[in-house]
Amino acid sequence: MSSGQHMLVLCQQLDRLCGKKKQSEDSLLEIAALAGLLAREGQPHAGAEALRARALAVIGGIPDAVLDSLADEVESADELESEAGALDRLSAFDEVSAAFAWVGVGGRVAPYADRIADNIRAFPETWAPFAAQASRLLEDAAPCAGDPAARVWRAVEVAPLQVEQIAQAVAASERDVLPAGIAAALAQAASATPEAEPVAEDRPRRQVRTSSQGEAVLRPGQDVHVRARLSARAHTRPMAAAGLPEAPTYTQIAAANGWEVALSSGPEPGAGPVLLVMGPATSVTVQRGDEVLPMTHQGPRRSLAVEPGAYVVTVDEVTVWVTVEDN
Repeated sequence: MSSGQHMLVLCQQLDRLCGKKKQSEDSLLEIAALAGLLAREGQPHAGAEALRARALAVIGGIPDAVLDSLADEVESADELESEAGALDRLSAFDEVSAAFAWVGVGGRVAPYADRIADNIRAFPETWAPFAAQASRLLEDAAPCAGDPAARVWRAVEVAPLQVEQIAQAVAASERDVLPAGIAAALAQAASATPEAEPVAEDRPRRQVRTSSQGEAVLRPGQDVHVRARLSARAHTRPMAAAGLPEAPTYTQIAAANGWEVALSSGPEPGAGPVLLVMGPATSVTVQRGDEVLPMTHQGPRRSLAVEPGAYVVTVDEVTVWVTVEDN
């Protein structure tokens, strides 16, 4: 559908909704979403403008839990078999973002847009098929100022580039392919427990372990990528914060060549979670989006206090994608 046709459809839908004698809360929400999308086309709608204040009152009553749930739906789209389903979830969030921005409260959506953009960068394979659509949207009908959906669509637009960069990094590896026995073990790593049997002595020492929510993937050229979804709430100690005895938490995410990556509760009661890299790793970097985050380095122990979001940890030849969930 061309930009002009899309604008016409939005106007027709708004004409119908704004022409109703009585406006329900659902109607006002739909009007705000359609008006927000139409504003991206540079086209105001007089009927919608007359209802903006009422729409703001309705949107102001929407709890943050609803936005959190919408973000969760988008972040779990990589589990869907259908590309259309993933796009539907992203479009639903996009419409909500347009509605909030149109009534002037786009800032409420911003933290959830950041979460989604980070997740898209962490799992670009899911979103790469929609890059061309994202480019067209950003060129012809970009989100207006104050609409945080722009950062989400920019992340989608560059998803194929990130996939290509990962593939190039893997292809550049000069190591031999892992023996079939280790490759088979990696394929089962998602269901493996921390007590999994170690790699045999006559094979290269490499182990990859994840939580029950994680996934380990063997790439061509021996490069190993580990994905783990871990709960931030499970790695805080609310009882300890209240002065009651409570043991710290510790979840190993990945281990190889004598070092390990883990998520634990923070050193202070109630603090956490903390990302840990321990052992004789030669090179360690942590990124969130485009930002490289400095870790506190104390001997063989590196640590970083983290919040819910997606992090890319590179330890020597292993890439660990860690999604810290607020649940």
